[in-house]
Amino acid sequence: MNALSISRPLLDSLVGFGDAAAMRAALAARHPAFASAKLPKLVIVGAAPEGARLIDLCRIQGIEVLAVCDGNAAKHGTNFSGHTIRPVVDALVWGPDTPIVIASH
Repeated sequence: MNALSISRPLLDSLVGFGDAAAMRAALAARHPAFASAKLPKLVIVGAAPEGARLIDLCRIQGIEVLAVCDGNAAKHGTNFSGHTIRPVVDALVWGPDTPIVIASH
């Protein structure tokens, strides 16, 4: 079985949503904790293009980004989309009630 045949059902299900708003609504209905109204703040791990995209999406949705963390020590202390990059271990500072989102593709 090749990768396309494994992922084909998933791709077909994604097409059924029509647009991103419908996909977000379905995700929120299935997993209420992911609804932006219930996700007022989060910590992002990943200071790369996907992390920047997530920061932009959070701004649009009114979600506060408490910190951006990355495993690359060379990035620590530098600015990334308005946030100072911190070590990954710092993601735990806000406690277990703060979601940590890994921004990767």
